[in-house]
Amino acid sequence: GEWKDGKYHGKGKLIYADGRQYEGEWFHGVNHGKGSFLYANGDRYVGEYRGGKQHGQGKFLWKNGDKYVGQWQNGKRHGKVNKVKGERSTGNSEV
Repeated sequence: GEWKDGKYHGKGKLIYADGRQYEGEWFHGVNHGKGSFLYANGDRYVGEYRGGKQHGQGKFLWKNGDKYVGQWQNGKRHGKVNKVKGERSTGNSEV
């Protein structure tokens, strides 16, 4: 990926020793902008980041097929959501 002042900056991919992977945009060494994070257990988040945390529109995909689509704020689900687990449901969330 790209570097600036010794930190990740721009677009790139980081593979952690434990199998986690982040691919997307960086700003001064932290996830910032659009990106995808693959957890070691197979779960995945795809969406927007701000300051290293999920923030904005995004979706969380569990490896069992469940998914959450909606807003995130400071790393937590927030606002209007659509969580799918075999059927569709909508509502508000602040977890």
